[in-house]
Amino acid sequence: NDVFNYMVKHDVQRTEMTYTALARVEAAAGKPRESFDVALRLESERLRPKLRTFAPALHAFCKQRDVKGACEVETALEKHG
Repeated sequence: NDVFNYMVKHDVQRTEMTYTALARVEAAAGKPRESFDVALRLESERLRPKLRTFAPALHAFCKQRDVKGACEVETALEKHG
């Protein structure tokens, strides 16, 4: 995503909501794995993901009938409370 890459390049502060928005973009593009990876990236930024951060990936995995991917999201949700 160009906007996100710009933010990283110019050291613009990114919040949990920034990652949630990017996860939604990836999920809407039919890329649940990328959406899930975005949600997981919050840990490296020392941010705490919320349910809304993982929801786009979960919905996208379910839409593609990817049970394994959906279960991975569920496991991550349990880990992050």
